[in-house]
Amino acid sequence: IDRNFFWAGIEGRKYSYAASIGIEHFPDEQKEEIFQMLKQYHAISVRENSAVKCLSEIGIDNVVQVLDPTLLLRGTDWNSIQKSKHKKTEPYLLVYSVEPKRIYFLKEQAQAIAKEKGLKIYVVCPSLKFKKDLGADKVFNFSTVDDFLYLFANADFVVVSSFHGTAFSLNFNKEFITVSSGAFNSRV
Repeated sequence: IDRNFFWAGIEGRKYSYAASIGIEHFPDEQKEEIFQMLKQYHAISVRENSAVKCLSEIGIDNVVQVLDPTLLLRGTDWNSIQKSKHKKTEPYLLVYSVEPKRIYFLKEQAQAIAKEKGLKIYVVCPSLKFKKDLGADKVFNFSTVDDFLYLFANADFVVVSSFHGTAFSLNFNKEFITVSSGAFNSRV
């Protein structure tokens, strides 16, 4: 439990919008601590129906399910707000991962697809620093929001290991595969 995510120690009215839990049930040894932190919230909204049930099981009932914010806009809307200075110079496959434990499996998938389709490999992954580790042609470790949206909007294929990577692939009508991270993955 990372108490920072619960705003532990912060006084005042607390609200949560479109939070994600990613698991079906809290471990028994964590239930009381989570309950104590969340009972301080005036209102809670979550992205998954399973999260509503999970919170209800520990006695938190002021919870509603809402649509993930990434799905509130269409790809054309996201495109209209991004102001990236990048210009596409070659066809590419985009890899987006927030799951460092599965990155080498993603690498294998990306390399096979890129070879089959004749694409360069671009990677957006804040946890990896060296493009040689992934066999990538370009790595965007600390991309801006504009660059992130641009990379998705202009990709010729996408390989992801996250819900938001999946959502943006759908938003931009991209051909893609999603690789399950295995943990905290009920949202995918």
